[in-house]
Amino acid sequence: MVEMLYRLLSVAINTKYRDVIPTEENIREEALILRGICPVSDEEYDHVIRQIHAAMLVSMDRGVAIIDPNAVHLPWFMHRRGREDFFFYWARYERFLTDIKGWGPRVVATINDDSDRIIDLCGDPEKVEPWQRRGLVIGDVQSGKTANYTALCCKAADAGYKVIILLTGTLENLRRQTQERLDAEFIGRKSGELLRRRDRQSIFVGVGRIDNRRNGMVFTSINTDFKANTLNAIGLSLRDCREPALFVVKKNRRILENLEQWLRAFNAGADQMLDLPLLLIDDEADNASVNTRQGGGDYTAVNGAIRGLLNCFHRAAYIGVTATPYANIFIDPDDADEMVGNDLFPRDFIYSISSPTNYIGADAIFGEDATYAHSLEIISDAEAFFPLRHKTDHQITDLPQELEGCNCSFCASQCNCRLPGTE
Repeated sequence: MVEMLYRLLSVAINTKYRDVIPTEENIREEALILRGICPVSDEEYDHVIRQIHAAMLVSMDRGVAIIDPNAVHLPWFMHRRGREDFFFYWARYERFLTDIKGWGPRVVATINDDSDRIIDLCGDPEKVEPWQRRGLVIGDVQSGKTANYTALCCKAADAGYKVIILLTGTLENLRRQTQERLDAEFIGRKSGELLRRRDRQSIFVGVGRIDNRRNGMVFTSINTDFKANTLNAIGLSLRDCREPALFVVKKNRRILENLEQWLRAFNAGADQMLDLPLLLIDDEADNASVNTRQGGGDYTAVNGAIRGLLNCFHRAAYIGVTATPYANIFIDPDDADEMVGNDLFPRDFIYSISSPTNYIGADAIFGEDATYAHSLEIISDAEAFFPLRHKTDHQITDLPQELEGCNCSFCASQCNCRLPGTE
């Protein structure tokens, strides 16, 4: 009942107070109407109101773009906003953020604005002449980068991009986590069910429960990374897709090369290239993607595989996403290869997204004049177990008591329970 009250109150507040910040009294007035539908205790009732009020106060500044002043790139996205039902994918994601997640309207408005500006810096999918774009999006750790690139997927789908490839890290559990989130917040259907059944029946989740008139198609699932045999067994190709196709793929050389081979063998034209606009989003773009080899046209396996994917398409936009862009901005901008094309240097734009006002990052704790420096506690019992100078074969026989206490506190917070002896 608490969750239902929170969602209903979020919908009511976000609908009524889109242009002004509601006071706590405004929120209590709306909550009083809904309390009869969702009977909760006084403590739970007050907790929901405090949560809603806190969310309404959060804001986020507009991001900042650095654009190549010599590049010839005409803005295109804003001209299409007036088309009927143009923002289908974005509209239902916007409702998901406000009604289901309970995000404040000011934060959602900034995500809307940032994703508009970023997609406008990418290539126009309706432009038939070949084009390639390279960009980089920078944001603080755990500050909303995933929400930003999910919004970007929605805007790309609305604008006419037909293929979206999202590269996650190198681990399968991270890929599955990202796939599950995109299933709920972009596609609207359970990917595991879509690729397991020949009839491709839909089980709607997330945004699909808000509006399922249209849904993107997935070519990977929470059960498995890209596998050509799976797609071929159910007879699925890009030609079957009226809506955008999503691939959520690990940064693994063999998987990326298999994806390229499948694209060329079953989806390309006579020139072995695809005439479909591609948006490739490289999450954690500083990890495994950068070419660490120097000179002679040599390149690392994952870097070459990513460039090979981009080179499959006549029209392709590459966007790296990272909190640590140092390696990316030092990529050789002139590094090109006839077979794999230009490297991943963000030659066209760099976009820095801001953090919301409730974000607490490393600077707020460890920086100079840090706001939350008082929250740090000095660890006093670690060196006896982990000497500052020790050999690689140092045997650890026990853990510091303070570390054990931290682990217990973390587990308790994740289980929403209390430690013995605490209030």
